Amino acid sequence: MTVQTALREYFEDLESPNEQSGTTHLLDDWHVTQTHWDLGTNRAWEGLLTQGNGYLHLRASFEEGLLDHPQNVEYERKMESVTVEVAAHQTTRQGVYIPAITGEHPAVRETVLNLPWFADIRISADGEQFDMAHSDVSEFSRTLDWRTGMLTRRVRWTTRSGAVIDLVWERFASQDNRHLFAQRLHTEVRRGHPRICWQSAISADVVTNGHRHFPAISTGASNDAIECTVITDKGDEVSMVSRVVCQTPQEASSTHFVTDTEAEIAWEAVLTEGQSGTLHKYTALTTSRDGTIDPSLSEDSLKRAYDAARDAADAGWDRLLAASAKRSSAAWEVGDRADQTSLVDVPHLRWATYHLLRCTPAFQGITQVCPKGFAGEAYYGRYFWDTEIFLFPFYLLTNPLAARGLLEYRYNTLDGARRNAREYNCRGAKYPWQSGTDGDEQCPLWEYADLELHVTADIAYALAQYVNKTNDIDFMWDRGVEILLETSRYWSDRVDWDSQGVPHLINVMGPDEYSPMTRDNAYTNRLVRFNLDQAIRWAGRMEREAPETWSELTERLGFRREELEGFAKISDRLPVPYDPERKLILQSADFEDYAVIDIDGIWQDRTKPFGFYATHETLYRSRCLKQADVVILLTLFPEEFDDEQVESAYEYYKPYTVHDSSLSPAAHVQVAQRLGKAEDIKEFVEKMIAVDFDLSRGGAADGMHIANCACIWQLADAETPS
Repeated sequence: MTVQTALREYFEDLESPNEQSGTTHLLDDWHVTQTHWDLGTNRAWEGLLTQGNGYLHLRASFEEGLLDHPQNVEYERKMESVTVEVAAHQTTRQGVYIPAITGEHPAVRETVLNLPWFADIRISADGEQFDMAHSDVSEFSRTLDWRTGMLTRRVRWTTRSGAVIDLVWERFASQDNRHLFAQRLHTEVRRGHPRICWQSAISADVVTNGHRHFPAISTGASNDAIECTVITDKGDEVSMVSRVVCQTPQEASSTHFVTDTEAEIAWEAVLTEGQSGTLHKYTALTTSRDGTIDPSLSEDSLKRAYDAARDAADAGWDRLLAASAKRSSAAWEVGDRADQTSLVDVPHLRWATYHLLRCTPAFQGITQVCPKGFAGEAYYGRYFWDTEIFLFPFYLLTNPLAARGLLEYRYNTLDGARRNAREYNCRGAKYPWQSGTDGDEQCPLWEYADLELHVTADIAYALAQYVNKTNDIDFMWDRGVEILLETSRYWSDRVDWDSQGVPHLINVMGPDEYSPMTRDNAYTNRLVRFNLDQAIRWAGRMEREAPETWSELTERLGFRREELEGFAKISDRLPVPYDPERKLILQSADFEDYAVIDIDGIWQDRTKPFGFYATHETLYRSRCLKQADVVILLTLFPEEFDDEQVESAYEYYKPYTVHDSSLSPAAHVQVAQRLGKAEDIKEFVEKMIAVDFDLSRGGAADGMHIANCACIWQLADAETPS
């Protein structure tokens, strides 16, 4: 059996009913259709079907919510390892996110804010409120069209009064005007003559990771519009205005009211058998930070929201959808790799691509892409190394302007990186492990903030990939060289020199987060050498080709040319641990000093990460890898290692690697391809798909693993051994 045949069978199995969870879904080339709903997988579906357009993102929570699961419960969120943390809101979690809008959480520091829930549309019949968990529902389906971003839910509802009603919800985030979100609910009576009440609200009675972030809230309502404006605890203003139109055979009576946190509008009408009514809701979201996207925008965010919502209602559903679909189609023309795929099926490839396109930042240079793809709160909307190493290739190859924006964010937060370096008594710039809006370190866990240094060099790696692909020399002169010089200055101060004149990086954690406080981590040291070499190369080129700009930059930085000699000395001598007899790159110089533990004996239940069964103290003194640093390194510099070295490293680290990181399988697929290991390729592709798309795992419950989506996209043009 070939790898392709085996994988085809695997993907077919994924589309079949899963008896354990009771969940079924169907896939075709452009759609995923959920055909059964249950409470156990609800949050995973909310993540998997998240909608957005780069400016705003909306989890796929039901418009009407779930009656038994309020969203305003305050609780204490503690910063823990996300590998083993059990989050609150196990059944449903509504979420509205604008990446540039963050707040200050008392326990976890800066976090992207869950904004007022604007998507609320409820319906009742003869006094019975519809609820997916309590109502008599049949013929359920929910479909996401990846081309247009349209999410459609259909149910047949039999009320306690005996009426039978067909309900169809539709909604999409506009790709044409990113401030707009459009919804409609079509109601058709199949039997009976129920009195129908439609209600729609915007509610600011929400929490983010258990905490309230809106010290000021204002609401308003009229016969056809509702509004809500909040001021965040960081002083940003967010306005939402919904124009709501209800169409019924006979005029419906309407009411509206406001509370301190909510604005609501409602209609009532009796529908008889065969009659239908449709509620349209056009919502505009604006913020006080929108000027960073378009400086010409008015500072009056509420007026801009009113104008946009009015214009959307005037244009109507069909015109808005057509304009949005046209923009979406253009993005798919460059992002789609369906005609190249061999290792991954077309539906899962496009599902992953959909989320990558959705996450393309609207706030160019102000935000990046958080690890959960703004489909949940688990990583607080912060930015990690994932962007530069795993996400960057997608944007570089499909949208170089967006790739440039990701690097511009790093330049715009360079002062934060400088402050971070000073915290460690170093010159230059140390980029934070978890970066927020200003580039200051947001990670409160010292072992990651202090030790996981490689993100700084990862940025230099992405910078080199960008300029090599685009030849954007102006970017290097304006921003890139400064990043390289300042990060290299940090490395100059961070290394320790031994009595033999050899520099070392001591007390370091590589991508394998189960191995902290190591000596000369191979991944980190090789990337640091690359960082230093790039600084030397581009400094020399800038001095030759743009001498005036070079002079201005060095004067502003107080940079002396002899510093380049120091960079070269470190780069030449910084060791990448290697055993020539085994042709083996060691993860760190002290790796084989760590204990060998019985991973198979400890890890009895493979449905949970290994980290659930071993304490961090045990992990930290053992040869147990969350992901294999060296295997990742092999994918970044493939030309530097011959096949024997690659084979040696791949086989050596395999028994120690537990793949608790969602990023681990992707690197192993790339190396297995090089070595022609067909069975391993199949195993790791299946692991990659299962990260989010295997419903029995619930991996998307707190958001999409967006870097893994990017790795799935990169599988499309991979060669497949027989």
